[in-house]
Amino acid sequence: MNAKELAMLLTGREYGQEIDRTEEHQAKAAGLVVAFGASDDLLELRGAVHDEAYPSDGIGARIDAAGVVPSFESVLDDGDKAALRDYFKRENGGAVIRAVWEGEPGYSWIISTDVPHETFEIVEDGEPYCRGIVFALADLPGGARHRGDGAMQPHQQRVVDEQAELDGRIKKLGAFFGSLTFADLDEEERSRLRQQFHAMTSYSAILGERIRAFAPG
Repeated sequence: MNAKELAMLLTGREYGQEIDRTEEHQAKAAGLVVAFGASDDLLELRGAVHDEAYPSDGIGARIDAAGVVPSFESVLDDGDKAALRDYFKRENGGAVIRAVWEGEPGYSWIISTDVPHETFEIVEDGEPYCRGIVFALADLPGGARHRGDGAMQPHQQRVVDEQAELDGRIKKLGAFFGSLTFADLDEEERSRLRQQFHAMTSYSAILGERIRAFAPG
């Protein structure tokens, strides 16, 4: 799975149902980060980075290959000298994820970054709510040295691709059940198609378990 494929999968999702657990594991295994807004003060991060941040002045978070860079104030308040040294090493690294509330007409949230990314749209009651982004940790400045942290082996990528293709077929078959063509089939054929649907769904669930096992941590 790449950023474009994941963004296409997520676009059109309802607020509160942006990404499911299997998709999170797929994103993590592929080294992808999904960023979207929630409520009126929250930036959600899923996939290779699982965290949240509270945007301020349009800046949602600074992210590097290790995750969200904490604010200087929070590190200072903790009084941890090692954490403070780590902060100074990271403060200008990675990339900024911008999160702007009501940044464009028709949207509650606009998420953006200078890192190569793909966009997707979250809706609320059928209306645009958030324009989110998907990007690869490996594309962050200095991210190449971390490429192995979340990258999959070729055989693992094949499993992710297989599940994505299978899920597309499951979705199409499920939609077919509501068609007049399906209704015109004899009962035995409809029964066989339902059995096929359940078998495909079970197979996808097994692939999802394998994918979750790929993800470190």
